Amino acid sequence: MANEKHPHNAHQRMTKDELKEKLNTLQSSPEIENELQELLHELEVHQIELEMQNRELRESRAALEDSLDRYVDLYDFAPIGYVTMDEIGLIKNANLTLAGMLGVERRWLIGRSLSPWFLGPNLHNFRNHMRKCAGEERPQTTALQLARKDHSVLEVELLTTHSLDALTGKVLYRTAMTDISARKRAEAERDRFFDLSNDCLSLAGTDGYFKRVNPAWEKTLGYSQEELLAHPFMEFIHPDDRDEASAQLEKIEKTASRMDFQTRFVTRNRKIIWLTWKTVLVNGTYYSVARDTTRQHLEKVAAENEKNWLRRMIETIPSPMLLVEADSGKVVSMSPSVFEMVEGIEGNIPDTQRTDFICEDPSGKPFSTYDLPRMRAARGEELNGEPIVWRTPRRITHLLAFSRNIQAAFGQPAMALIVYQDVTSLRGIEKSLRETVSNLEQERDLRERFVSTLTHDLRTPLMTVKMSSQLIVIRPDTTESTRRLAERMAESVERMDYMIHDLLDANRLSAGEELPLKRETQEIVALTKTTLGVLNEIYENRFRLKGLAQCCAYVDPMALRRVIENLCTNAIKYGDPQAPVTVTIEKSHNQLSLSVHNEGPPIPLTDQPVLFKPFQRAISAEKSGKKGWGIGLFLVRGIIESHGGKVEVVSAPGQGTTFIIALPLSVAHSEAQKAPTNIQNHRSKAHSQDKSGNYQ
Repeated sequence: MANEKHPHNAHQRMTKDELKEKLNTLQSSPEIENELQELLHELEVHQIELEMQNRELRESRAALEDSLDRYVDLYDFAPIGYVTMDEIGLIKNANLTLAGMLGVERRWLIGRSLSPWFLGPNLHNFRNHMRKCAGEERPQTTALQLARKDHSVLEVELLTTHSLDALTGKVLYRTAMTDISARKRAEAERDRFFDLSNDCLSLAGTDGYFKRVNPAWEKTLGYSQEELLAHPFMEFIHPDDRDEASAQLEKIEKTASRMDFQTRFVTRNRKIIWLTWKTVLVNGTYYSVARDTTRQHLEKVAAENEKNWLRRMIETIPSPMLLVEADSGKVVSMSPSVFEMVEGIEGNIPDTQRTDFICEDPSGKPFSTYDLPRMRAARGEELNGEPIVWRTPRRITHLLAFSRNIQAAFGQPAMALIVYQDVTSLRGIEKSLRETVSNLEQERDLRERFVSTLTHDLRTPLMTVKMSSQLIVIRPDTTESTRRLAERMAESVERMDYMIHDLLDANRLSAGEELPLKRETQEIVALTKTTLGVLNEIYENRFRLKGLAQCCAYVDPMALRRVIENLCTNAIKYGDPQAPVTVTIEKSHNQLSLSVHNEGPPIPLTDQPVLFKPFQRAISAEKSGKKGWGIGLFLVRGIIESHGGKVEVVSAPGQGTTFIIALPLSVAHSEAQKAPTNIQNHRSKAHSQDKSGNYQ
């Protein structure tokens, strides 16, 4: 009936051949054209439906293939190994991770058993694992050691379940194998830390028994681990502290927070010790760390005793001494001598401001309350001989305050210890010493003035001798021998005058005075060349001049000539007798540099600091046997510093010795503007000299 009412439903159930056969039958009967047209329409609709079904099938197949690829990727590259075994233990399938864990190719595993990979007791445990899995519905977990192909050992955990194959109906075992080597190492390190810790580590249940304790407990209490685990831990606590310990544990259970407390324990040999606890409750287990603080507790008691002893000691020490609390400055203790020094003023302590007692600084300014030495020491400042003055109606006491900080410890507040030293009598001695020093300084000034006067007076008769000898030389009736004698007299007197002049200048410099200079704009190269010319006549052309062709400076020409002569004669005296002495003149920015260099043995570093000191000679100069007063280089430095310059020495093995003089040119520039004629003359001379700027 349904097929008659809905003929197309019957057509949809026909195969393609049946439809073609019926179509041929209808075509042979022209009477039923309408039925033929209806059949053709149904065939077209059926074709469209078939195409849609084919498209859906293709899409479903593509989706299945994509899912299969993802499954394969997930299966092969999972971080744990997967293996499927049949009912007799042969491998049906395994992922790449498992093959990598075993160190073989995956194809080599298919059809083989996992048993050869487990050696010794691990093989027995593996077989028990598989038997338990076959007899239990729930998954079975076992930790084993796996022997890899390269003979290394791998710690793994097996998670196995069984099910029936939907196609064959046979039992299949699916196992997930996890590498737990890192976890095992971490557990081993944790256990090693647990066992090696010097602190007492424990795990305890809420039932009041230890679950696990480390060896430190045995060392601390003297009981074995079996004894500690067999008895409630409250039995090891001192009876007087058990109620407090129970209250602390109850508080931990209620607040679920970490608690720190201290209890006494009784050891096996009946000795009482103190343990400081840190405990936290996690999932019904107390995780605790206890440390033996018996020594600290005893030290705290000893510190309290020492504090009391210190207070008593301070009260008996004869020196004025205060013990004050940090920050507040409250006096904890003081020595009786404090009251003696303030002459027994009742209700008074040092540094307290009153009308009849004043604490002030040496200048006479009273300290404010904030700046009192006692308050400064209380704030942590360490006083090291702080001068203070105590002023009472009867006397004035000069003191030095010393303080040191005492850090807070064992529950005691930080403090400051202040000691006062009475220096009133020393102030009188100091005053006397100052007067003595003043008298000595006056005597020194008088002596220096005397030496200067004496030297100045000596120059007058010497000048007379000099003039007389000169007259003998110029007289026409003087015999030759008399003339030669007069020349020697003149030379000797000239030398004496030169030495006296040096002594005067050295005395002036020693007194801290500057040398009187007669400055003028001077062409330095020409001055140096002239000076070296005279010295070359005496020392057989030993000097060479290099550097600038012309350079002007505002100097005292006679003083600068003395500097050059002194440095050059020293170079001849102490340098290599066969090597020339080089004088170099250079200019950099606004500074003139004149250096004198000689070859030969260097000046030792130990001798260089005394070169420019008055009346002192280097050890190497003394050993050389050459005479000298020790004022030449001292005068060189004084003359150069009077010009605003400086002098230094550079001496090293293989490089000889060089004295370098630096003079500023700023004054010379301003002076050059005032005397353009002289400067122009110097410039014109420079053009006529050698272009290289070197003089020979």
